[in-house]
Amino acid sequence: MKIKSIKTLLGDGTFRQLKNVFASLPDEEDIMRAVNGDMKNFLEYVKKSVYERENPDSSYMGMFDYSEVRFETSLNGNNEYLSQVTFITPTSDRVITLSERSEEEKEDFTFEFEKSDYTITIDFGDEGSYYAADDLLSHLKINSYFDDFTRVEWIDGSITSAVDYKMKTVKKLSLRRSSRTTCNQYDKIMNRSRSFVIFSGMPQVDLLAHPCELLVDQMSDFDGDLVNLIETSYYDQYYKKIFLDQETYDLIFDKVSDMVKEVLTIVPRELVDGDSVLVYIKEENRIMGITYIKD
Repeated sequence: MKIKSIKTLLGDGTFRQLKNVFASLPDEEDIMRAVNGDMKNFLEYVKKSVYERENPDSSYMGMFDYSEVRFETSLNGNNEYLSQVTFITPTSDRVITLSERSEEEKEDFTFEFEKSDYTITIDFGDEGSYYAADDLLSHLKINSYFDDFTRVEWIDGSITSAVDYKMKTVKKLSLRRSSRTTCNQYDKIMNRSRSFVIFSGMPQVDLLAHPCELLVDQMSDFDGDLVNLIETSYYDQYYKKIFLDQETYDLIFDKVSDMVKEVLTIVPRELVDGDSVLVYIKEENRIMGITYIKD
């Protein structure tokens, strides 16, 4: 289903992600200066936009480099600042509005970590959007902390949070700990009580019961000494528990130190959401890392 509109907050990185999708917009730095009263670069952008439309022959094949602009300013004492601006993109006529928030909006749509006095609304029109909306939401989820405070309106009128928006797998692989979504994902994976798990073979996963992703990565720095890996991991990280399946337990128990023996725990070779485990393949003397994430 296509997306009718996206509403988010102006903050560090959000307008930059918007410009990554709509190249005709001004730079984030110029917008941030304008809402704080330094209008010089923004007004230069407006001037270039007006010139393009008054002189269409100057553009290449009638294609504009700048969005159409309508804006309003307000006064804070003697300081004039940008209070509202609407951009209409030249290629797809997407309507992007940056507006100062009312007190009612601030109560209804808040951001915990940083004061944000402006909302950004991207209206894709009655036909909605799939590709541009997906691109923007993916940029927000990967690169900003505002995905938890971004609302998605679908063409059927329903409204959801951007955190619940499902990205394509190839974009999920780009996740880093630089957004609200990935902080949640990172914490889910890294802060579990089962923080160090090693199995002797592939864990059991019911792929039919729950859609999921298995992220697999071969450890290039493994020297082939499983006992050394377990001992080193214990002393480097001081894990309170090391989880093993029965076969791995039998393989290393007599070879590790007494201190490490005390923290060994045998568990079934099964995965739950967020588990990150190591799989030791004895015949090939190598280790694979596997992360299990429910969709």
